[in-house]
Amino acid sequence: MLKLNKTRAEILLTAIILVRSTSFVMSKIALNELNTFNLLGIRFLIAFIFLLPFSLKKLIKLNLNAVMHAALIGGALSAVMACEVTGLKTANASSVAFIENTFIVLVPLFNALLTLKFPSLKNICAFAIALTGVALLTLKDNQEIFNFNIGELFALAAAVLYALTIILIDRFSHKDDPIALGVAQLGFIGIFAITLSFIFESPIIPQRLITWQMILTLVIFSSCFGFALQPLAQSKTTAERVALLWSLAPVGGALSGYVFLGEHINAVGFLGMALILLAMLLPNLKFKN
Repeated sequence: MLKLNKTRAEILLTAIILVRSTSFVMSKIALNELNTFNLLGIRFLIAFIFLLPFSLKKLIKLNLNAVMHAALIGGALSAVMACEVTGLKTANASSVAFIENTFIVLVPLFNALLTLKFPSLKNICAFAIALTGVALLTLKDNQEIFNFNIGELFALAAAVLYALTIILIDRFSHKDDPIALGVAQLGFIGIFAITLSFIFESPIIPQRLITWQMILTLVIFSSCFGFALQPLAQSKTTAERVALLWSLAPVGGALSGYVFLGEHINAVGFLGMALILLAMLLPNLKFKN
């Protein structure tokens, strides 16, 4: 197992978040040929098969409880993606992006209810600043942000489910082998996604070279690195810190959209980024009395 301390784990988690936040660009190109769950099923099953030779010894040692933990995480992540896709079909993309990112404040709330230990005032301020930054970065200039329709309810469900997923990973990664847990969850996500594809879509094997290039890029960077190593990174830090670090995802998404898709970032967006970075630093600042 990789030897990580808390600082190295958070650096790894930051890299994971930024890599996963840029996967939108590759997914958008691949979705020109594939439906959503078709893409997810192929992507995660290939990632699981790719990592299988390197993690087989660890996977064999997983007991039934650990396998159930991986299945639960994989199922929760599949449900998050399903709610996200459904939400985007009927709601404004900006409102969906913001509502989904409210999980960064739901994690400390749920964790406090479970442990009966509430965050410090400094951490509460950091979460509030981060959510404000996310709002400035994701809501953009749209006069009809919230219509309170079914799509926004699905986005809220995605936020709740991902908050619970982070807490599940936090709990299980401290009990089970985090590397084996990360690899096993890939297989379950792939199985759940391809099953959803057969139910709601008509799955196909991609025919275009560009689609396969995007899939393989997603497999290597987002799935094999971004998803498989998340339990390892979380095993050395807290769920609250993970949630706060995840507010960096809209920053990575906005920057990748700017670089690769030519999307515009206005002054309000840059202010949002600055607030998110401030929120990252605030818990580590020491104030003199």
